[in-house]
Amino acid sequence: KLALRVKIGQLFNSYVGLHSGHYTIDLKKTEQKNGARRLGAISVSEGKVCRQANANTSQKGNYSNFRNEKLGYTPVELNGRWFASTTSQAVLRFDYVSTNKPRKGTPCLLEKRFEKLVSSLNLEQLKIVWDRMCYNKEIFLEEQRREYESNLPDDSSAVSEGTDLDPSQTSHSRPLSRRGTSSSSLSYHSSQTPRSLPSYVIDPADYPELTVEAPITALLCKDAYSDFMDSCHHFYDIYPEERMRDVSRPGYNPNERPATPDGMKLAPPPNRSVMHPIFPMAYRKILELQILAPHSYFSVNQIFELISYFPPDSSAGYLRLQVIISLFSHIVDLENMYLIFDNVLSFDERNELFHRVGIMNVLDPMRPERLYRLDLRRNDHREWAKILVYLATNDPGGIWEEVEYRWGKYDEPVPGWTLPSTWTRADDGGVNGGPRNFGWLQVRYRCQTRVGVATALGARKVMRKRTLAGMKRAVL
Repeated sequence: KLALRVKIGQLFNSYVGLHSGHYTIDLKKTEQKNGARRLGAISVSEGKVCRQANANTSQKGNYSNFRNEKLGYTPVELNGRWFASTTSQAVLRFDYVSTNKPRKGTPCLLEKRFEKLVSSLNLEQLKIVWDRMCYNKEIFLEEQRREYESNLPDDSSAVSEGTDLDPSQTSHSRPLSRRGTSSSSLSYHSSQTPRSLPSYVIDPADYPELTVEAPITALLCKDAYSDFMDSCHHFYDIYPEERMRDVSRPGYNPNERPATPDGMKLAPPPNRSVMHPIFPMAYRKILELQILAPHSYFSVNQIFELISYFPPDSSAGYLRLQVIISLFSHIVDLENMYLIFDNVLSFDERNELFHRVGIMNVLDPMRPERLYRLDLRRNDHREWAKILVYLATNDPGGIWEEVEYRWGKYDEPVPGWTLPSTWTRADDGGVNGGPRNFGWLQVRYRCQTRVGVATALGARKVMRKRTLAGMKRAVL
């Protein structure tokens, strides 16, 4: 089966019921084109269910489950009709997120069967190798610190325990334990860091477990790593690059793209050109999991357990998110995804999950308390802004804090901005009602009253119906 998965590629998952994932389709190949057409038909079917439920969780407001679509380098809008009529021979790339929820009453894996699944995948070995990599890096940094201190002149001040001997490397968290706690590798911080010190480099020869075995090949792993990383939110966007919009700003130039303000910066981008040594081993585990998972369903706690074995470092290929996305349509309690989103994922992983899956498919209005940074050009971000507006005016005790609105990503926050009354009116595309369809909104939603009171939950239940978490599930 693993050989078949390797031969067919990502489309294998679309045939076995794990539709969510990132796809690269060569339209010159008939079998790949037919597989993409099948996904188009599935999207039409799932879109009809979303439309009937009035739950528009799509990226572009068209009830489509395709996201981030590009034909070559040109953004396109995919649907069943597009696949039926296209004559293109280019390469098509997109993300697909299935909104087909497990039927009501579908049980998740029994604990014994789940433990057997983890054991058969030998995930503990992956965690041990990653732990050993982190430990060896700690030893290397400690040795470099001591060597640097020993070479200091006598009249120089000693280097504090906060000296970072490897500023080019971001500090990586060690893998989550089975309880979900994380431990960090050593990190030092100082402006006196010498630039000549070598950085830590992982030698695959020190880890025999990293040997790539058939039917997996090193070339296959490199292609998978490059394809996924090239399409991450740091490097890939179907929306045009933003420019300054605030005409009152000194030095305004509509064609200029100045430095990104501190409040709008993303996490440091991962290295997409050099594959992390742990990726081939982890990628094999993910493929094996995809083979074993089609007839199994999982709880959020079990997903939490699975991703705890995978490296949390984004530069390793967003491996934890690849597990979540692969099994997304087989999670029986999506309403509990906030447990992973709020307590496990890093800031960078959260942005990547919104990019691949969408905020309306991940979050639940029953648990809205957190900080948001919403790009109102995107339909799903704007829909979530409408939910926050409704809760701010109808949820007893619901308040907005740390509110900022920017005309564009590169503009400064509008001074003294408050929620406009027009945003609370019936949505007409942002002209005279509803949030604007441009700009960035930052807000922390907080509820002052005790959550659980019937009057407080009423508004949240109304908004929940607009998201995937609130869509009704068919009876088993």
